[in-house]
Amino acid sequence: MVKYDQEADQVWFNIPLSGIHELNDYQSGILAILKKVEIEEFEKAFGEDLKRYHGFLQHMLADEGFFAHNEKLLLEHPPPVRLPPKVELAISLIKAELKNLKFINDMLKQGIDASASLWDFGELILGLAGFDNDISDELNEWYFTRQTQLVKDIEAGDDEDFSHAAFDFYIDLMVKRQELDPYQD
Repeated sequence: MVKYDQEADQVWFNIPLSGIHELNDYQSGILAILKKVEIEEFEKAFGEDLKRYHGFLQHMLADEGFFAHNEKLLLEHPPPVRLPPKVELAISLIKAELKNLKFINDMLKQGIDASASLWDFGELILGLAGFDNDISDELNEWYFTRQTQLVKDIEAGDDEDFSHAAFDFYIDLMVKRQELDPYQD
């Protein structure tokens, strides 16, 4: 059911569920279909589609603390599939780096040079994302510029926005890797 809230100027998409198990079934079904899809090329358009899909799936997640107050549901219905550990690590490092960059930029706006505190996990993240050890200056410049663009409009304490930005950046890395070496597996 689709509803429009005029006061908030928002569209709401509601799916009536018989219980948490039905939500779990929807999530598992979507992920099972996706696991069968073979990705031959990772083009920019495909990366943008993945970002939109990720945003859609975020709306199917339970609110923070939901399972803490409903432990029985979590035990009966564990979360569906997780990302591979290497990808989760890369995204976690990206998120930490984005938060640090936001802090440094906010300090600079206050006239405080905190650039000595800038974290640089770039080489590690690029390695986890499948880039060769020979990282060009051009790639490093793109990396830092893209991160700067992503943190520009994020509020410092908005953890969810940092999570989305980190995922988006990882997808951008996959697209960039494909652009630089289209024959890489």
